[in-house]
Amino acid sequence: MVNANDVKSLYDLVNKFFLSNFSESDNVQNVFGINKNVLYEILNKVEQRKEYFRIFHNINISEFKQIALTVFWTLKLKPIFLKYNDELVENDYEIKDPVRDYVSINEAFGIYMIIHGLRALKENSDNNSSNKRISDFFTNDYIYELRYTFYYRDISKESMILLVETIAKAVGYEPYSCG
Repeated sequence: MVNANDVKSLYDLVNKFFLSNFSESDNVQNVFGINKNVLYEILNKVEQRKEYFRIFHNINISEFKQIALTVFWTLKLKPIFLKYNDELVENDYEIKDPVRDYVSINEAFGIYMIIHGLRALKENSDNNSSNKRISDFFTNDYIYELRYTFYYRDISKESMILLVETIAKAVGYEPYSCG
């Protein structure tokens, strides 16, 4: 079952995402909010799916599937939100490119979770995949395409699982021997 530490870990990952992708001058703590209730719901949905596979298929899902499901529910439930306080409303900006602007912040976080998850699995395994291989795979063009797809297109849970497993295979994992 999901507990407070699980939610805190995901909350900390969102903050790490902010630190990795924004400078202090962007003032993201005042611009964005993180809904902890939604983080709990995301993790709960992943747990429910794990239970479904365990009960009805007698299998434990892999870390790759867990990453994919967490990303899927993040894209659906959008735990990161743009705060609309008086200052931001008065100084609102024109959205020129939703794929690069704040409106697709949850999609950007989803990509970050995939990259972070792959790197974390690499560090906890004997896999020969390197950070360089992961970095080389996630070019700016590919990140743009993923963010665009996550923002504008419909992706099922099963498609997201296949996408993450395919990325994992491309960077040197054997995702089908872990499930």
